[in-house]
Amino acid sequence: MIRLVHLATGASYGDAALAVSRVAGAVAAVLLHRLFGRLYDRRTGLFMVLLTVAQPMAVVFGMGYSEAVFLACAAGALLAAHRGRWTVAEAWAVPAGLTRPGGLAVGAAVALAAWLAIHQKQPWVRPLAAAVAAVVACSATPGYLLWVGLRTGRADGWFRIQQAGWGTALDWGAHSWDYVTDQLTGGTGWVDVSVALPVLAALGGSVLALLRRPWPPLALYGLLVTALAVGRSDYPSCKPRLLVPALLFLLPGAVALARARGRVAWPIAGAALLAGSWYGAYLLAVWQSVV
Repeated sequence: MIRLVHLATGASYGDAALAVSRVAGAVAAVLLHRLFGRLYDRRTGLFMVLLTVAQPMAVVFGMGYSEAVFLACAAGALLAAHRGRWTVAEAWAVPAGLTRPGGLAVGAAVALAAWLAIHQKQPWVRPLAAAVAAVVACSATPGYLLWVGLRTGRADGWFRIQQAGWGTALDWGAHSWDYVTDQLTGGTGWVDVSVALPVLAALGGSVLALLRRPWPPLALYGLLVTALAVGRSDYPSCKPRLLVPALLFLLPGAVALARARGRVAWPIAGAALLAGSWYGAYLLAVWQSVV
């Protein structure tokens, strides 16, 4: 996408990356509003968008990272799957799977939505189209990993690159647990401690969301994205960034704000936006370590 913008406009690759990320962020906001407006109501959809962009690391929506593109594709795939538009769902799910490993969560969510639709024998469901969408949606990320393997000459090429470049490996959350407990029991820098808090918020919020029995594909997507972020070793400060597209843990807050009176909900949402914006600006301008 960056290359296409560069070729079409003549902009530098850096400017093209910023353009792709910011446009994708706007698309993601619209699709999130439509998705949660359909699952709940328009007011919940609005607060879901506000809480998403108020996250401490939502500043990456204005940077050359993949979060905005991935979130737009994930929201589009989930919305299309809920509508039973299987061709559209796979059209969103494939680029999500080519964007980052979290694409596995999108493919699994589309597959679950297809299975539920077929299992419930709804009259408008086309079983073959739903089954094809499930297979295609789940194939994108493995296909990309296979391509990297062919390029590197190793079946585990992508994983080797991640390990060599960033120390990233699946450790079932051991590294995250050690970091969070170290910071909460003996952390000296407030930024380091604040990086640990979103991890706890994601875990606690996900549990609260599950108690509300959300749409199963949304629950599966959120749990897998959270698990992929928390369950591997890498730079601790990147955990909140990886959790930005998880969505599920924000659901209890969005529902609560949607049900609250306006004089209560809007000041809280506004304070969250201001706090998140200030925090992101601080990390970029002062701490200079958003990874």
